[in-house]
Amino acid sequence: MHNADSYDEHVVGFEINRGKTSKYDAILKNKITGQFKRTPFGMKRFQQFEDNLRHYSHLDNTDEKRRKNWLSRHRQNIDYKFTSTWFARHYLWITMLLFLNKTIIWGIPYDGCNSTSTSIECNPLV
Repeated sequence: MHNADSYDEHVVGFEINRGKTSKYDAILKNKITGQFKRTPFGMKRFQQFEDNLRHYSHLDNTDEKRRKNWLSRHRQNIDYKFTSTWFARHYLWITMLLFLNKTIIWGIPYDGCNSTSTSIECNPLV
């Protein structure tokens, strides 16, 4: 398991991925160099448990068995912070209730996403 304090990057937002395969890009900024990096996550051709960024919510499938199977398949990579799997777990495979609880309890703002734009629109929840 990685120590979150050892990361030189932090999430500054999300964009809708313009490519053919991924749903979103997480935008990371290096705290030292100021350089930006994109981490794509979510496959466009597959459903997710619940899209908390809301652009692909029409592909939500709240089947708990499917969610458990996804978590089981990805458990070896799930704790590596800021990887595609980590973002998918935190933004596509948890319920909105858990998502909002993190927002309310931890005091992290969430403004949602405008589904018609590809600019950085979502406040990160990390």
